[in-house]
Amino acid sequence: MMIVLCAVTIALGSVLTRELALREAAEQRLARLAGTDALTELPNRRSFDETIGREWARAQGDKTSLSLLMIDADLFKTYNDINGHQAGDALLLALAVCIGATPKRPADLAARYGGEEFAILLPDTSLSGARDLAEQIHAQIAKLDFQHPTSPTGKPTVSIGAASFVPQQSIT
Repeated sequence: MMIVLCAVTIALGSVLTRELALREAAEQRLARLAGTDALTELPNRRSFDETIGREWARAQGDKTSLSLLMIDADLFKTYNDINGHQAGDALLLALAVCIGATPKRPADLAARYGGEEFAILLPDTSLSGARDLAEQIHAQIAKLDFQHPTSPTGKPTVSIGAASFVPQQSIT
């Protein structure tokens, strides 16, 4: 009887261990999906908001700069209306690849902020460093093989705003 009880306990322990591992893997997949934009596979706004909160607090404590690039696809609605939503999605994906590939440091975060807007968070980066990154993004997007009939250049373009700040304790 003791051998049977030990065998049952071992079997139940194995099943429970396997089920816990499956649950943990499913939770990790769900967490990744909750923080990722489905189209571009960049972090989404939720992930961006969480990260900027952490980086803001870290920059306050370290008294280091925090830079931000806000990127908007110029005349995107017109492009989408003329070429259709599938072409618009393809353009957004191409823009996301350019934007996501440009930041090189692990702490930098490129995210889809919403619609045709993207954001890049650059911890410990000066305004001139953010400006350099913006120029690199413009250069990468200029190489895209898309035609945009209503754009002055005939190609997709983006507008990029840059800001840099050293957070103070009195500012939240």
